[in-house]
Amino acid sequence: MKIFACGRILLVRWIVMTSTGPDNRARNTKEMTMTRRLIRYKAKPDRAQENQRLIEGVFQELREKKPDGVRYMVLRMADDSFVHIVEIEGEVNPLQALQSFRTFTGGANERALEPPVANEAVIIGDYRMLEKR
Repeated sequence: MKIFACGRILLVRWIVMTSTGPDNRARNTKEMTMTRRLIRYKAKPDRAQENQRLIEGVFQELREKKPDGVRYMVLRMADDSFVHIVEIEGEVNPLQALQSFRTFTGGANERALEPPVANEAVIIGDYRMLEKR
């Protein structure tokens, strides 16, 4: 595994080797880029419910279309702050292909009291937090 910091995005490169020969060298090597980001912002109090509804629309479309290469979670805090955690495999963000995501991001600045802050994220530990029960 190689980790590169590129601006505000963390790239983690996993090299997967398959079909080893007698000399243990891989015949096929596949390199995958995994990007994790945490984005947080505070919504205007009178627009927070609308923001949540638009996010719920993104999750509905994700459940319907089931795109590969993305893991996504959003938390709403008691003070109407939102925290998005997104992991993208590869170079293309599948969320951008969703109409609901484009609708959500299209008016994001008008709904925000504080502008979004995006940071790279590294998982230090996880105890049954991200797995399905």
